[in-house]
Amino acid sequence: RDREEREAAEREAAEKERLKNMTEEERAAWEKANPKVARATSPKAKWNFLQKYWHKGAYFQAPDDTRGTAGTDDIFRRDFSAPTGIDKFDKSILPKVMQVKNFGRSGRTKWTHLLAEDTT
Repeated sequence: RDREEREAAEREAAEKERLKNMTEEERAAWEKANPKVARATSPKAKWNFLQKYWHKGAYFQAPDDTRGTAGTDDIFRRDFSAPTGIDKFDKSILPKVMQVKNFGRSGRTKWTHLLAEDTT
């Protein structure tokens, strides 16, 4: 197995060296004949104004089933960027004072930053 890995690494290094020594025309022809495989990315969802971020969790991303009897649960396919609860409300129509996270809660500070204040 080690010999196979070593030979594969040597072949890859030789291929890189060959590509490095090609002229621009040869490289363009080689890239046209061997296109790179692009990975499909999922479209990023547009978040609402002041929407909370929910992490999907680092653990339990696959069912812990060694026999394969439970199958995949719907919670593993859930969209965690979707708004929930109070995030479905459009906060941009509120007054400027109320357009903050946790408005009216005990942990909410009155002033956000001195940049928002006139200190002249």
